[in-house]
Amino acid sequence: MAVVSGCSASGSTSAVAGDDGQAAPSCYTTVTSPQGSSVTVAALGNVNCASVASFLGDQFPGYTVAPAASMGPGNAVCQGMLGGAYPASVIDPTGNAEDTECTLLGFSPAP
Repeated sequence: MAVVSGCSASGSTSAVAGDDGQAAPSCYTTVTSPQGSSVTVAALGNVNCASVASFLGDQFPGYTVAPAASMGPGNAVCQGMLGGAYPASVIDPTGNAEDTECTLLGFSPAP
């Protein structure tokens, strides 16, 4: 279930990336577990937002992956390289660095 991701430039929201492969300085994607808890994955660095959403959809089978206009509530709990190409963080409103999302992405706890 790949959904295009919301993109943001300099803290302001721009148009949602389409299937045309639009790149943006950052993409925010909400990942919701089957139990209903959500985190935001923030990918940085001239990212192709459609590819980020597709990648996350593949990484989290059974989860809902949806565009997000902003980072969302919470703090970065883990960070790493998304798909080995882009720096990214998982933002969690509960502050739980042991999230399944962190484990599945292979991210390390945020400093």
